[in-house]
Amino acid sequence: MCHEELETKAPGRRQENTRLAALASYAILDTPPEPCYDTLTRLAAEYLCTDSACLGFADESRVWLKSWWGQNIREIPRKDSIFDMVLARDCPIVVPDVAQYPYGEHRAIILGISHAAFFASVPVRTPDRKIIGTLTVFASQPRVGITEDELHMLESLADIAANLLELRKLRSTVIEYPRRGRQAALAGSVPKTWPRCGDLHRALDRGEFVFYYQPEVDLATRKIIGVEALIRWVHPERGLIPPMDFIPPSRTVRLDSAHRRLGPRRGLQPDPGLEPG
Repeated sequence: MCHEELETKAPGRRQENTRLAALASYAILDTPPEPCYDTLTRLAAEYLCTDSACLGFADESRVWLKSWWGQNIREIPRKDSIFDMVLARDCPIVVPDVAQYPYGEHRAIILGISHAAFFASVPVRTPDRKIIGTLTVFASQPRVGITEDELHMLESLADIAANLLELRKLRSTVIEYPRRGRQAALAGSVPKTWPRCGDLHRALDRGEFVFYYQPEVDLATRKIIGVEALIRWVHPERGLIPPMDFIPPSRTVRLDSAHRRLGPRRGLQPDPGLEPG
């Protein structure tokens, strides 16, 4: 966890372009409010007993706020923002007393959007660890910091936000894939049947099937009480293969029972979780 010693270093142009491309792939910017994201900011504010919380995603010039609990702000300039602080340090940021924070330009932005005396912010990451956003809580009074449990909860909620983005992308893929198939059929270029049994066997041997999990949160206790799982095929050339395209033929090779050895090989890691397939 990073505290006030926050001298920043801007990412390189190539690294930033890659990050922006990852953000664009989710098509999340400028979308309407959604209860699932508002729940995350509310849980963050309530669990850490803060006055407000926000979930934002940063493009090249702005931090667009998908959800803000406690205030009604849609976007802020990215320059000197908390997001840039988190991105530069590549870790959570905790500032117990904004008035004592040494970097005046950052302090002006923080006070301008929240009038906060304390804030804590954690990164929202893609599966390959690119930082595309932040989940941040603000309080009107200074604090000594946050506990390890509070930091873990904030990071878990940020992980759920990342999981929701992956689910959004998967839904888009599932909708788009059949449309492309219909276009190919109309053009008279329908590809031959794929995948075949041999493709599934090779994918299984190479560990291309991965289980992802979406935590279930008890809103009364604000604790994670379980997970929902989805198997995904990450093909090295074709990219993300929708479950509807490989689950039916998988029964020929008993892929539906292969999860018993797939899980341990992938460590049952919790990102990015999705709904059951």
